[in-house]
Amino acid sequence: MARQRACVWLDLRNAAATFNLEVINPADWTYIALKTVPVDQTVAPGWRLHTVSWTAQRSDVVLRLTVGKAFNHPFAPRAELDDVVVQCAC
Repeated sequence: MARQRACVWLDLRNAAATFNLEVINPADWTYIALKTVPVDQTVAPGWRLHTVSWTAQRSDVVLRLTVGKAFNHPFAPRAELDDVVVQCAC
């Protein structure tokens, strides 16, 4: 079976947050893969690579990237994304 992976560089600032890298089946909107990362870049801001992998089940997927505010921080997180890549390897 072929393995697939999605990668994205994330720079998150202003507040602690949770970052989700979601791979979704477009036929029924169920998760194929999900990686949830708590990120607190208020201490050490900068670009970080996040990756999720899965066994290929279909040729088309929906890739969704979400950022949710953590705790009751007074500021909303600011996210910058770059170089989103989906790869397949046999």
